Amino acid sequence: MEKAETIVVSSDKIARHYRDKHQVARLDPFWSEPLADGLHFRDVEKGDALHIAYLGSASHAADRLFTFTVLEGLLGKMPNLKITVFGDHDLPVSLKKDSRICASPPLPWIFHRKRVAALKCHIALCPMLDTPFNRGRSVNKLIEHAVAGGIGVYSAGWKEADQVRAAAAGLSFEDRPEVWVEGLQEAISRKEGLKSIQSNARTLAYRLNDGDKQRIFWQNELEIAAS
Repeated sequence: MEKAETIVVSSDKIARHYRDKHQVARLDPFWSEPLADGLHFRDVEKGDALHIAYLGSASHAADRLFTFTVLEGLLGKMPNLKITVFGDHDLPVSLKKDSRICASPPLPWIFHRKRVAALKCHIALCPMLDTPFNRGRSVNKLIEHAVAGGIGVYSAGWKEADQVRAAAAGLSFEDRPEVWVEGLQEAISRKEGLKSIQSNARTLAYRLNDGDKQRIFWQNELEIAAS
């Protein structure tokens, strides 16, 4: 870090950390994969299983344990679900034995992105417990969930949850597993409203996922002539 001319960061928290001693550029993440169109929500309206995904990896350790508690509660109350998680090293035995759970192995980032784009889930869980790591997170999950096709479900106290609520582009709950289970049950029961939320989430992600801003920044930073 001491040798870097410019440090590129994706959140205000990290920018403030380095700004006193370094030149800092603030740049949101970008996904080149297309945002899901939402046609897969027709399957739920026809009565097919609702697909819930949790995309958090090992860096979400505390959040994963919270999520697994929520999933155990949901699976005990709602039979018509299928669940995708990434990695099973910390998956409780009760979930490992449940045939509705698919635990995909961790993949390198480039392959992970392709897998997310093919996922087509309906709901994407993303608790953001109040940890130093989560306080430095970017808007990446808002875009990632739109690529996966899911309605993001976030911690009410997460700094980005305000814009999600303002745009009616997802769900947010207090960080108690029983609150998440109850809130998700209610949301899932209103199947006709899910597609509208997903559409709003896609609109918000489209605004955040600024490829032009990325391109211009790197052309200038690396002195690359525009093509």
